[in-house]
Amino acid sequence: MGYLFKFFLVRQTMERIVIARHYVNNEDSCKVYEQGIVRLKGLIKISKEHGNSLKFGLKLTVDRKMDSDLMRRVHSTDWEDNNFFLYDPFGKGPGTSYIQILFGNAHLDNLIGMADLDGYIDDSEACFSGILRIMDLMEEKDGLHGMGVRNIPANLGVYSRNSNLRVFHEAVHSLTIEKILGKSLGIGDNGGSPIYADVGESSTGFSVINPSHKGYLELQKRLFESYNNVRSAGMVMNGFAVDYFVSIAAAQIGEIIRSPIETRKNEYSSSITEKQEFDDWKGRVIEGQTRVLSYTDINMLLLNTISIIDPTQGERIINPETLKRILKHFPESREDVAMVLEWMLNSFHRG
Repeated sequence: MGYLFKFFLVRQTMERIVIARHYVNNEDSCKVYEQGIVRLKGLIKISKEHGNSLKFGLKLTVDRKMDSDLMRRVHSTDWEDNNFFLYDPFGKGPGTSYIQILFGNAHLDNLIGMADLDGYIDDSEACFSGILRIMDLMEEKDGLHGMGVRNIPANLGVYSRNSNLRVFHEAVHSLTIEKILGKSLGIGDNGGSPIYADVGESSTGFSVINPSHKGYLELQKRLFESYNNVRSAGMVMNGFAVDYFVSIAAAQIGEIIRSPIETRKNEYSSSITEKQEFDDWKGRVIEGQTRVLSYTDINMLLLNTISIIDPTQGERIINPETLKRILKHFPESREDVAMVLEWMLNSFHRG
C-alpha cells in the first residue's frame, strides 16, 4: 500500500486530504466521471482560494474490458500532475478502494477522507465548508472515524422500493452502533431522510479516518484480520462490508464524528430493470455483505440486532425491537422490512 504520492510524505503539521473515488465500466458511469472531474477541479480551485486548507485527489477504477472509445475518454481527462491520482485497471470492488484510501500506511500524519465522486463532490462553497467542518471536528474531538451526513433524502437505487430495501439494511448497522454507544447515531433533521435523522447514517459516501488516533492501529488490525478470516472462508471482503465493518468497529474503539455535508443525488445506471436491481441488492448487497460480516469480529453484535432467540423455541427470530424501530418511519412497508431482516438472518454464518 505504499502507493501514495508526495503530499502524503512527512509533514510538519497534519494535513486534511480528500480522495474522490469512482468506477467506470459503461457509458453512464463515464459521463458521471467526466462531470465529476469538472466539479472536483472546481472544488480544488475553491480550496486554493482558501489557502489550500484541503488537499484533493482521485482514485479511479476502470473495467479494462469496456469499449475502447470509453477508455480513450477516460484517459483523455486532464488531471494536474501535482494532485494525487491512483489508477486501477481492475474492478476489485468499492471495499478495496476504501481500504486503499483510508488504511494506506503512507499517510499516518494526515486526516484522510474518502468521497464518492458522484454524490459528495461539488464545486461549491457549501461543499467545501461542509468538508472543512467535519475535518475540524475530527481534530477538535479527537475523532477516530468521521461520517458526512446527507442533507438530502437518500436514494440508494433507481427504483424507490429497491432503494428502501437498502435503507432498511443499513439502518440495522446504525442500530448496532446505537447499542455500542448507548445513544442514537442520528444528529436530527438536516434535510435528509427521517429515518437517518433518528437512527443515524452508519455508512455514507463520505468517510474520514484519523491515523494519528490512538485506536487507529487497533482498528486497522481488526479490519485486516477480518479480511483474512473472510478469505479463509472462501470469500472476498471487497464490497460495502468493509464500510459497514469499519463504522461498527470504530464505534467500539474511539470517538465517532457525524456532521452534515453537501450531498448530490446518487447516479445509477438507467438501463437496469426493477427486477435486476432488486435481485442485485438482495443477493450481492444485503445477503452477500451480511454473510461476509458474519465472519468478522462484529458478527455477534450484528446478529443480536438482526435477531433474538425465541424463548419458547430456542431458535433465532427477527428482533422485534429492530423491526419496530424501522417501521416507525416506514409503517406501510412491514412485509419488506421483515423480508430484509429475514434475508440478513438466513445469510448469517453461525458455525
